[in-house]
Amino acid sequence: MKSDPDSSRDEMVIKILRLLSEIKKLPVHPNIPTTANKFLMDVCRSIGFESFTSSLLPDVALSLDSCAFKPIKLVSKMVSLYPFMSITVSPIEWQLEHFGEYMDRSMDSAPDARVPFSPDRWQREVLDAIDKNESLLALAPTSAGKTFISFYAMERILRESDDGVLVYIAPTKALVNQIAAEVYGRFSKHYSGNQTLLAVHTRDTRTGDLQRAQILITVPEMLGILILSPALAQNWTSRVKRRNSFHRARTRRCGLGTNHSARSVSDNWVISDGRGLLCQKDILEYEKVLKDVVVHLMVHDPNSMKKIISSLTPRTLTDPGADVSPSKDEFLEGLMSLVCDLHKLDNLPAILFSFDRTSCEYMAKSIVKELESSEAKWKQSSHRWKTKLAEVENWRKLEKVRSAQRQKEMRQKQEHDAPRDDVSSTHAWQATFHEEDPLADFSFAGRPSSKEELEDTIRDLSGPWLNTPDWAINALRRGIAVHHAGMSKAYRVVIENLFRQGFIRVMISTGTLALGINAPARTSVFCDISCSASVPTVCWPCWPARRLVLSRLPALGDSFPLTSTFILRLFNLLQGSNYADFAVRSVESVMNLPRISHRSDMGKDQVLHHVRFSIEYLRRAGLLNHEGKPTNLFGISSHLYHTEPSNFALVYIFESGIIHKICEQSSSVNAEMDLLLLLCHLFGRRYIPRNYSQPEVIARLMTKYPSQIILPPLPSEIADKLQGHNNDILRMFSSYALSYAVEHQSSLGVDDTLPLNGPTANTVRIESPFIDYLDSTKITPIARSIFAATSGLDDHFTSIYDLVSTVRKGIHLHEHAIPSMQGFVDHSALHESMQPEHKLNAYILDFYSHGQVSALAEANGIRRGDVWYELQEFDLTLKTIRTSLQELLIQLSLARCREIKDVNELLDLEAEEEDEENEEEDGIEGFKRPPKTSPGDWKVYEIFDRITRNFGEKFHEIFA
Repeated sequence: MKSDPDSSRDEMVIKILRLLSEIKKLPVHPNIPTTANKFLMDVCRSIGFESFTSSLLPDVALSLDSCAFKPIKLVSKMVSLYPFMSITVSPIEWQLEHFGEYMDRSMDSAPDARVPFSPDRWQREVLDAIDKNESLLALAPTSAGKTFISFYAMERILRESDDGVLVYIAPTKALVNQIAAEVYGRFSKHYSGNQTLLAVHTRDTRTGDLQRAQILITVPEMLGILILSPALAQNWTSRVKRRNSFHRARTRRCGLGTNHSARSVSDNWVISDGRGLLCQKDILEYEKVLKDVVVHLMVHDPNSMKKIISSLTPRTLTDPGADVSPSKDEFLEGLMSLVCDLHKLDNLPAILFSFDRTSCEYMAKSIVKELESSEAKWKQSSHRWKTKLAEVENWRKLEKVRSAQRQKEMRQKQEHDAPRDDVSSTHAWQATFHEEDPLADFSFAGRPSSKEELEDTIRDLSGPWLNTPDWAINALRRGIAVHHAGMSKAYRVVIENLFRQGFIRVMISTGTLALGINAPARTSVFCDISCSASVPTVCWPCWPARRLVLSRLPALGDSFPLTSTFILRLFNLLQGSNYADFAVRSVESVMNLPRISHRSDMGKDQVLHHVRFSIEYLRRAGLLNHEGKPTNLFGISSHLYHTEPSNFALVYIFESGIIHKICEQSSSVNAEMDLLLLLCHLFGRRYIPRNYSQPEVIARLMTKYPSQIILPPLPSEIADKLQGHNNDILRMFSSYALSYAVEHQSSLGVDDTLPLNGPTANTVRIESPFIDYLDSTKITPIARSIFAATSGLDDHFTSIYDLVSTVRKGIHLHEHAIPSMQGFVDHSALHESMQPEHKLNAYILDFYSHGQVSALAEANGIRRGDVWYELQEFDLTLKTIRTSLQELLIQLSLARCREIKDVNELLDLEAEEEDEENEEEDGIEGFKRPPKTSPGDWKVYEIFDRITRNFGEKFHEIFA
């Protein structure tokens, strides 16, 4: 590649300005030699920054002392001797184009004794809020200085007492590990009691005792479980003094580096050259002026605006082939070229994002294969390599002789100061040379802190317990790693550390490293189009790039759905904590929220009405008793809160006795498959596109793969029960809408606003016999919109969707806040003649039968990168149900042993008790059959446990 003179000059000017900025910040001596000061002024004049000399040079007195070096003469008679050094545009325009990443980004910074740096004004306000124990929300781009807030809050918590707790909520497990490492390195504290400094609590990692730790680092879903835990409400949650949640905030940053934009407004942008280099405040001012110019052109001179856009559009974007997605070979060729260019331009380390796990692995394998192939070709043709091998071989032969001589001397027990043959030979470079090690010219790896430690790490990862794939080990040796949730935790921790140390310089990752992790990457690259940010891309068609640049940022939601499951969990919190102060305050705060669902304007009255009817549903479902105490199967509903309404459907089917009937079949295999089919309908719902589910397509795929692809319908017996339950839910929430409309009729007013475009409908009465007749026969709905009533509809709703979509203005119902069973019924044998447009995918059932990932990808139409996530979610659901059943069997055993008979008959309480021998038999996976557990209940547990174990074994065998 030929060197560009302009590019070389710009790089030189950048280095000079950065050095001058650093010199300006140094605590210099009271005076400097005049010759040195003149040389710095000549440097500024030579590069085109003469007007900035007063602000760039140190403001100190000059002396007549001689300079420590003889400066090169750059200027003669105020004229530069080297014109090629000077920039060709104005200094302001040059900074906008080239100096963006080096600009001072501080905003009204000032010294503050509370932190070891000069914080910006907004940061000082944050510190003040923390000192006053106030709540705050900080939204700022990456690297703007948000993380220090949490460390300052941690320090305050640790200094104030040994009892206060701070919870740090990180969006990903990778960031949890990073923050935990920083806390360990930053803080230490001696406790007189049994308290500890730190605990980490995620779905698969638990370090330390959270009830004894002052700092807890966790993820959002785990915090929700902890906050709603009755066992923690009295002795832990009340100690939480502050919760810090740091998620990524999507923000637009100023565009620096657009030469045409700078020229278009430079004349209208007034700035004093004498005050120094541009900083962030200046850029914000520039951005405002630029926007004003653009708006003016759009309004007053559209043709001129079109010309500007046309002049800024590269010809490659207008090429018809620009919107064509590249082939796999073109993608890999472009990827390898990109990584090599980044390496050559010193823009590594880099993180390459792909939201498909299989693609991440494929890219890593492809890069390593290309490096290995190129290295092998070079070794075959390189005389230098062959000479080096010969030199090493000769050294090893001599080393054998030296080693034999040393052993002979030891046997003869010579004197300690006797002459020895070349003790330093073990430190020669030949001693650590291995032919199989990757050569530096064919590797992106940085220098390891210790080669011995690196080899020990690789040896540990290669051990039988971790079973790290060979391709991952080979990639790691060349400074390349893959980070996604399917890789082992130990491997992910190792590569995160090696990436921070600078050894791994090419990280290929899914979204697991995308949310704020402190990773020292110089470049981020998106390698597919399922992303939502503006960073360098490779092998993309143009349309997604245009969409990302021109699309609006999504609105931030400020509320959450108040579902029936959440209400059940609140009751469990109250009852289980014996109405602890924290629990009561938490429930009161929820009831005072101004909204009940995403982006609705529901007020407190509707919140209370909604809660009232949700409670009524929970009571009828047998999950709450008349005192508001959770009963029977509430544990399953609570643990599966994220699956509503599937959790309620499972509980209702349990209560109906159908699951017991399924499990009591003479054939355990049939019972297992029938129960699995039910679980697939409830927790494995993935739809098949309509064109993909055509009979001829399915028939062709079934001849090639062992998958049945389309999930068989839900048995009509189960669907009939769910249909009846759904009718009860519909009547319940219809009465809620009707009673609320009657009670608040005056405040709701007349429902005369058009539902789509908003204007009030014309209600002027026209006198005519026809109008009189219509008036005498009109339908007057109370809860339904009058516009929907014009079709002859009254307050009798036919479905949950009908209720939600046609309810009158002022009553806000959210479809996902009502536990409708209609979706399950629609895919059942009960309505087989009226199947919905999209059929359900049988991927869970298919994987359970054949365990082949390739069949799921090819026949079931699931992206390979999504297969793991789909199967993992179902695996976790099965384990959750099994754990809930274990807890329930223990509770029932305790109740029966105490002769308490207030449990549901569905659990076969009246069955004959087992004899003493059967009471002590071992259960599956160490869970023993609790005393006095009925045969029917134990059979249900056994079938669930068998499904869980079989599915888990297949899943972990494939994705170990």
